[in-house]
Amino acid sequence: SYCEPGAAAPLPCEKGSYSNVATNLTAAGECTACPAGSACSTGSIEPTPCSPGTFAAKEGQSKCESCDPGTSSNQGSVACDECVAGKYAANAGQSLCNLCPHPLSSVSGSTICSICMDGYYLRNTSADPGDILTSPTEYCKPCPPNAACPDNTTLSSLVLLRGFWRASPSSAVLTECGDFGGDGEAGKQRCAGSEAEASGRRRMEEASSSDEYCASGFTGPECQLCAAENHYLVDGDECKECAPRGAAAAIIAGIVFALCAACGLVAWAYSKTEWRKKRYIGRLLRFADRTVYIYVAIGLTAKTKVLFGFYQISTVLSSTYSARLPDKYTGWTDNLANVISVDWSGFFLPEQCLGYALRLLAIALSPVALIALLMIAGISLRLYRWRAAPAPRERPWYAEAALGLLDLTPAGLVLIFCFVPSISASIFRSWSCQAYTISPPGEELEQVSYMRQDASVECGTDDHESIKNLAIGFIVLWPVGSLV
Repeated sequence: SYCEPGAAAPLPCEKGSYSNVATNLTAAGECTACPAGSACSTGSIEPTPCSPGTFAAKEGQSKCESCDPGTSSNQGSVACDECVAGKYAANAGQSLCNLCPHPLSSVSGSTICSICMDGYYLRNTSADPGDILTSPTEYCKPCPPNAACPDNTTLSSLVLLRGFWRASPSSAVLTECGDFGGDGEAGKQRCAGSEAEASGRRRMEEASSSDEYCASGFTGPECQLCAAENHYLVDGDECKECAPRGAAAAIIAGIVFALCAACGLVAWAYSKTEWRKKRYIGRLLRFADRTVYIYVAIGLTAKTKVLFGFYQISTVLSSTYSARLPDKYTGWTDNLANVISVDWSGFFLPEQCLGYALRLLAIALSPVALIALLMIAGISLRLYRWRAAPAPRERPWYAEAALGLLDLTPAGLVLIFCFVPSISASIFRSWSCQAYTISPPGEELEQVSYMRQDASVECGTDDHESIKNLAIGFIVLWPVGSLV
């Protein structure tokens, strides 16, 4: 208190100040201002420290103010401290911040825990924060393998490690990117994941049309397609420009014609009886005669049919039934299948350059053309000899042409027998699709599928339907037609 001159009694110090001196104070201004972090009511003889959960930022305060939600304070505080990450204060005037329940976390100054802690991701970002706090394990799910989940990770912001890909930001199913002809690191080169350095590089390269999880220059499922048009994947991690289709088609046609011409020449030479007396070619023809004689004499025809039957089964066993015989039995069949796989277009024009519809046409029709040319060669040889024979001739030209057709029919049947497994497998691969999950966990399963043989074609689309319709037509021509 203080005592003014002439006053009959002492007066109390005003609020916001105090005096613990009994005498000698003659004015209110001589009272001591209440220090920050405390409050002084009227007539206080000493300051009262602010209680926990309150503060006084300046001196001369008559009362302490409550801390805002998201903050807390100790006794005698001049300011409230924000709750650190992982804690929250829902109400005003809290002396302590509450620890977030497992597996929730929070940012600094939070009034509620509505984000997931390190190692977990938030499944539904549209959920009410109160519901998340009430049922944390229903909304925060463990981070999936091959992904990183720092604090405040959501399903869409999962950090995919390099070498992994997913079909949608709403999916928690990650797929390891295949090598596709490259070494063990090819998948990591194409699939950049969502690592910070990869994401930064993709943002800087504005020309890139890559998918979200693909490195620059790649797109599609598992980043196996080249983003640039008319390019194809090489060694699993490099894109090269496709060669002109016309040049590749001309090369294929030339090879087929050359094979037919060679077969025709061999057949023509074998028919020359007088040539067997010649010095060089005669030895070859006589050796061919002895080989045919031995082949027939020891009954190799039936054994050859059995061997071809084994070849047909073993070459499609893996692709049809996902099973394999021991390598010591099927090694030679795999090598033979690679030689007569009939996908000649792949040697001159890679898969991504042609598209599966055109490849299927080439695969299914090129053997037909080869067999047709072989038949034409047989007919031509017969007609050539018929024309060279003196009149009167033994039979009319059309009868001679029919005999020429019959001459090479066995060879044509052998070719059909060889080609049926690989061609049939190619036809039925039109229905072979690789599925990827796009639905969030806990919801009805939803997937998107792409053709295994042409990842640019999404299964179930019009493009895929046209390929399947084409394949149905070829089923009549090959798997069914070869039996007929």
